[in-house]
Amino acid sequence: MKQNLKNILISLVLFTLIIFSCEKQKENTEIILKNNLDIARADEPVTIKKSALSLPYDQFIIIDEEGLLVPFQKDDLNGDQQWDELALVLDFMPQQQRKLYIKAQDSLPVFKATTNVRLGKSPERNGTFTDVVFEKRDKKHLPQSQPPLYQMEGVSWENDKVGFRTYFDSRNGKDIWGKKTPELVLDWVGTKGNYHEMDWWGMDILKVGNSLGAGALAMEKEQQLYRLGETEDAIYEMVSEGPARTKFRLHYKGWQVDDHTYNLTEEITLWKGQYCYESQVTLTDTVTSNLVTGIVNMDAKELYVDTLDENYAMLYTHDIQSLNKDHLGMGLIVPKTYFNGYGETAADAASISSTYFCKLKPNGQEPVKFYFFAGWEVTDSLFSHKAGFEKMLKENSLKLNNPIQIEIHQ
Repeated sequence: MKQNLKNILISLVLFTLIIFSCEKQKENTEIILKNNLDIARADEPVTIKKSALSLPYDQFIIIDEEGLLVPFQKDDLNGDQQWDELALVLDFMPQQQRKLYIKAQDSLPVFKATTNVRLGKSPERNGTFTDVVFEKRDKKHLPQSQPPLYQMEGVSWENDKVGFRTYFDSRNGKDIWGKKTPELVLDWVGTKGNYHEMDWWGMDILKVGNSLGAGALAMEKEQQLYRLGETEDAIYEMVSEGPARTKFRLHYKGWQVDDHTYNLTEEITLWKGQYCYESQVTLTDTVTSNLVTGIVNMDAKELYVDTLDENYAMLYTHDIQSLNKDHLGMGLIVPKTYFNGYGETAADAASISSTYFCKLKPNGQEPVKFYFFAGWEVTDSLFSHKAGFEKMLKENSLKLNNPIQIEIHQ
């Protein structure tokens, strides 16, 4: 009898410890983040895979050491209606370690969006545009057709620092929005007024013409460049937008390059507080030729090239080259895994003109990656001088080489 009672007591104690342990895990999933650099890092991107967390709940908040809410977003990356990755942005002092805690909570806050992607469509072509999250481009859609089918001619994306757009037609060029405000404005830009003229929020600041503009794509084959232009299909797919980042994909099928046809997907990501977007280009076919991206050089007098370190190469321009006739810096940072040289096209070249281009060597089925930067002096006086734009680029390369270290305790 005494032995049975003893066994019951032991079982109760063990059960209590298990419950306590589960509750402790539920309340105290701890994430330790470490900046290993001797520089401050403002608006530093952090991503954490859901698979690394093993959370016993799906609704939660994130707080820091002081108990303050940390804005975050849960992104569904594969379209299965389940989130796959946490995305958040944090500030770090030099060599700072920060702790975050994930806590279960049914009542969830709504965080202010600081990034945005938009494809406004007007089927009736009446000046009223609806934001769509998926769009297959009509093969008959012509560039610069009027009245416009697409607001701002295609997909636009922005954060609190800068904006970009890509023409959703056979040009497939990329352009830059110069911003004077951290507010998100591209939901209505292009519905009234002339965005090529200065407004309270900023303006379109780049003349693209027949160039690759701000990071558009091409392919080099036998020393000839082929623009990613007319394709059998072109599809826009919005993935996520929110307080940390915007992510979307452009799918192209039937890209004719000489005697071969390619399919590719470009995934573009823009984080809060950054002056660049990240492009990851995936080709469905084995490619021995170079992919190409570039920077328009209609008004730039010189291309600056820096191999930086063993991991990254940098190409950039800085000049009075905005449509506002003031200083604009544009740059590419490319992992050396893909970097395969650079060149320049003539101002009168038929296919792609007035472009400093960067050759990107595909690495099997792995996505080819690059970062395109834009720094306008009206946004930040740092960019009124070449040295300031170069400093920003080099700091970003240093950060890419030294990502925030993540430890998870649960």
